[in-house]
Amino acid sequence: MSEFHDRSAKRKRLYCSPKCATTAQIGSVRSLDPRYKKRLYKIWDGMKQRCLNPRAKDYSHYGGRGIQIIPAWIADFAAFEAWALSHGYADTLLLERSENNGPYSPDNCEWATSEKQARNRRGNTVLTAFGETKTAKEWSQDSRCAVSYPALIARITRQGLPVETALTYPAQPFGSRKRIPHN
Repeated sequence: MSEFHDRSAKRKRLYCSPKCATTAQIGSVRSLDPRYKKRLYKIWDGMKQRCLNPRAKDYSHYGGRGIQIIPAWIADFAAFEAWALSHGYADTLLLERSENNGPYSPDNCEWATSEKQARNRRGNTVLTAFGETKTAKEWSQDSRCAVSYPALIARITRQGLPVETALTYPAQPFGSRKRIPHN
């Protein structure tokens, strides 16, 4: 995306081409440029808004925390699009940073399902047991877990049980006063 100035505007505006800059004076650029209708373009634009626009709703969670975008992706949708299409982009997938505190870059980004992306959030409870590290939600779905997700979280946070005990000790009937050993 190149910078073409609209002399009639009080602020500088970015347009993808001189043609778009001209048509912007007549109507909305977004309604005239077919790229704006692409889901991939919206993902690219959203990434830039989150990281570069202090007035964006989620800026504090991205740009405000120092999350950056490589310059080639900031400047050119085509560069981002080429990477996305060569790395498995599909309309059902979401852009995910492998390292949560890392930048938006080819080395740190991948396309993931919404379920996989939900496991990579900062607020997740991550537990290590049996030499494996997983989120609490993943542990609750593991065949070795004897209790539901809410019960697992309660055992660890409220009862202070060791993770392996919280996972494997059989569920107690509701209202049971039987104490779980703290090992």
